[in-house]
Amino acid sequence: MKGTLFANTFSFWDKLSDSEKDSFIHGSIDIAYSKGQIIHRSSMQCQGAIIVLSGSMRIYIVKEIRHRIL
Repeated sequence: MKGTLFANTFSFWDKLSDSEKDSFIHGSIDIAYSKGQIIHRSSMQCQGAIIVLSGSMRIYIVKEIRHRIL
């Protein structure tokens, strides 16, 4: 199932070798987030690509003077 999801999501999927696809699939995890939960801040380490399977995600950047950009 993940292979199909990734093939439909990432345009480069067909260019990967079978070994690279396997590494990509086995390196992925399913996570459920609660409403209002902060999933990333600039002070946090990159978590990789996030694919939203259901629900929605609100994304914005806050400048140092606390104004929302997005």
